[in-house]
Amino acid sequence: AGGPEDWRSEVLRHVVAAQASSARALARWPLAPSAPVTLADLLTGLTMIRDRADCADFEVLGLMHLWHRVPADRWQEGTREQVWRALLDFKYWIDQPGLDAMCYFTENHQMVWHTAEMLVGEAFADEVFTNAGRSGADHAAHGREHAVEWMRRRLAGGFSEFDSNAYVAIDCLALVSLVEFAADPEVARLAEALLDKLLLCLAANSWRGIHGAAHGRSYTPMLRSARFEETGPIMWALWGVGALNAAVLPAAAMATARRYVLPPLIRLVAH
Repeated sequence: AGGPEDWRSEVLRHVVAAQASSARALARWPLAPSAPVTLADLLTGLTMIRDRADCADFEVLGLMHLWHRVPADRWQEGTREQVWRALLDFKYWIDQPGLDAMCYFTENHQMVWHTAEMLVGEAFADEVFTNAGRSGADHAAHGREHAVEWMRRRLAGGFSEFDSNAYVAIDCLALVSLVEFAADPEVARLAEALLDKLLLCLAANSWRGIHGAAHGRSYTPMLRSARFEETGPIMWALWGVGALNAAVLPAAAMATARRYVLPPLIRLVAH
């Protein structure tokens, strides 16, 4: 029932009711613009980034959405500075210095890393990043090179994690981040084209909100029930069917997008 604005609002309210995270702060912003971003919202993500824990790269993108979306005067005192420091101290690819427990090689992580390095480098182009001793501009160029190559390969062919009911959501997170925030129009156009392709595949290979296709990667819970598919909240946000579950960051990023507009044909295919 309802339409795109209703579905978007339902997803945002669901995310706001979830546990503290960058996604919750991002979803709260359009619903309650006077509410500040607090350290409590970001503490889990910041800890993952500082500890270089697995999936810290996802948290970087959540922070970049907040950095660009929420004005500096709507952040709790000192919180924005902690984000800035954590991002400048971070490791952005496997060949950069330091030990870590982070995954780099899976298809979805590759693109999140390249997106994170590019966007953070562009945001702080003149800063020296302490881990590798390189400027933000250097990091942005490195991330851009690899992101463009990753996208061109998948536009020409397909995905190794094809129709993954876990990692299509993460690919959407990376691609919508580039559409929304990349300084280079060519990168944004490539990301938009690939995101259209990815969402068309999701629409064509789902039925009434169930991502019922063969999956290049999946996990037992989401094979047992579509209620746990990480693509569920994205489908809910974009075409009003799916599931609202704990996979909130990609859905929040899609639901707060301003530049990316879903082609009407994709919604027709989904329905």
